[in-house]
Amino acid sequence: MGVEKPYWNSRQANKRYLYSGDSDGERVVYKRKRFHYQHEESHEFSEEEECGEGEEVPEVREEEEFDAEDEYGEEEMGESEESYWLEHDEEINAASSSSKKRIKETPIDRLSALPDSLLIRILSNLRMQEAAMTCVLSKRWQFLWTDLPRLEFRESSHRTEKTREFVAWVHRTLVISSGNHLEKLEVNFMYNKSFVSDVNVWVEFALKNKVKDVFLRLINSLEDLYMLPQMMYCNSSLTRLTLQGCIMAPRTTIDWKSLTKLDLSCVELRQHVVENILSSCPVLISLSLMEFWGFNCLEVHSQSLGELIIRYWKDWNSESLLEISAPNLHYLEVSLYAIGRKLRLTNISSLVDAYINFDDFDGDASRPVNMMSYMKELLENLQHVKKLELGLGCFHGYPTCSPKGDLNCDLLHLKTVDIRCFADDRLDGEPMLTLVQLLLKRARVLRKMVIVDENESIGSDVYFKIAQTLLSYPRSSRNAVVLVS
Repeated sequence: MGVEKPYWNSRQANKRYLYSGDSDGERVVYKRKRFHYQHEESHEFSEEEECGEGEEVPEVREEEEFDAEDEYGEEEMGESEESYWLEHDEEINAASSSSKKRIKETPIDRLSALPDSLLIRILSNLRMQEAAMTCVLSKRWQFLWTDLPRLEFRESSHRTEKTREFVAWVHRTLVISSGNHLEKLEVNFMYNKSFVSDVNVWVEFALKNKVKDVFLRLINSLEDLYMLPQMMYCNSSLTRLTLQGCIMAPRTTIDWKSLTKLDLSCVELRQHVVENILSSCPVLISLSLMEFWGFNCLEVHSQSLGELIIRYWKDWNSESLLEISAPNLHYLEVSLYAIGRKLRLTNISSLVDAYINFDDFDGDASRPVNMMSYMKELLENLQHVKKLELGLGCFHGYPTCSPKGDLNCDLLHLKTVDIRCFADDRLDGEPMLTLVQLLLKRARVLRKMVIVDENESIGSDVYFKIAQTLLSYPRSSRNAVVLVS
């Protein structure tokens, strides 16, 4: 019995296409793979058997475009074929929907996927304790915080147990810290001499890793001052140094050739140490001294130093004199205990902005003080400044000699004056009134003067009388505005 050949129809055989209908008059055509013949019986045969000898083998094409509305249209697709493709599309859509659902349900840690450099930058915006807490998130975060560019350790507790825990924490952190990109190391805690070796280790760590900004705030008493190690005076990488509660006694020349900002408070500074510092910092821009003692002359020849801040200079001699000479200085701030201590300013011709404050603390109220004579001398030395701020707390509560005289020069550059004082109602506002009168008379280009009375005990009637007197004084500058509050 011979094998029956399959029938052929190249246009109709097993076409696979879907039609979605017209869209704005345009016909949508889809492509589907198709087979060009089918078996009526399950039997294998070759192309020669199918077509016979001499017959042309029909061309087999895998893809062909069909118009959804041609003569062999949708009607000629069998019902079985149509249901097959509908079921197949439903399976595809179900699988796609299930896959999307699984993706949504799977949590993605996008933050941990970021590079270390970016995560460290994010952590650097947190406080040290907050950044350290991220170590519990995962192994990825366990030691990430130790590579912060700024390690800032602070503890304000006075309890010995708490302080010892703090010191141990600093040690643990520095041990696991690479220090490769460390820019600042800050340690701030209640210090006593039992922690000398600990602080020495931290200073050595800063030197070894070439930390640019070192901040040691050691809160202590005069009996527990920390002796700064000799190795700290030879540090060419240092750009900013802040010290509190230290004794500075270098045995050799200081090497701080990159230092631009130096802040010292509660420190002992001998005269030769100050001279050594000023001569060994060629690029020093800002110098701040607070609650210091040991010298009485500050002569600055640096071409780079533009800012000098001196607050509450201590000297056991009540008749001491602090002399400042700085020809290239642009900003000067001085706060002194007025009674028995004097300030002499020489060679400050480049000064633009000055703040002078006289406090009444630690004074001897039994002696009369000629503060006006003192202020006149200072104002004549400050004749080049454009902005002047005066704090005159010493005018209240102390016997003061009656103001007399006038300035020996005009203040040709002064444009802004800010005076904060305690007007003494027992003296009817003197000597503040005389000081204001002199400034209004000599400041030729004055634009604004603000007077703030900080004496809360003064009566409203006395205050009103003093304010009227201030506003009645003649002004050499037509543009001068006087504000009293």
